[in-house]
This record gives sequence, structure tokens and C-alpha cells, in this order.
Amino acid sequence: MSVKYEIMNVAIRLFAQKGYMASSTREIALMAGVNLSMINYYFSSKEKLLENIVASNTSDLIEKIKECGGAGDF
Repeated sequence: MSVKYEIMNVAIRLFAQKGYMASSTREIALMAGVNLSMINYYFSSKEKLLENIVASNTSDLIEKIKECGGAGDF
């Protein structure tokens, strides 16, 4: 798994456990086993990290809907 996706997966788990506001990028970096600068490199901020998580999961959901034949307006 790439560093970017490891950061995203850790952030998802941490946001689910503690909530978005109570989670820090330092904590995410520590749990992901990366330097804080890696989060800034890939996402530039916690807000952008969340945006990437939402966009990625939305894309996955749309693809699954298409596979099931329920694409509708997609």
C-alpha cells in the first residue's frame, strides 16, 4: 500500500474513533508511521486530507453502483 493511502486509511480510522476535530495530523502521522511532512506533501492540510478521503470513497461508490447496473445519471 502506498504511503498516501496508508495515511488516508489511518485518518479514516482515527476520525471514526475520535471525530475529525479531535484528531490531529501529528497523531495521524504517528499512527501511520510517517513524518508529519508526508501529510503536508500529499494533502497540505487536514481539511484536504478529509476532502481526498470523501472523493476517493465517493468514486468507489459510483463505480460499484455502475457495476450493479444502477448507474442512472452517472
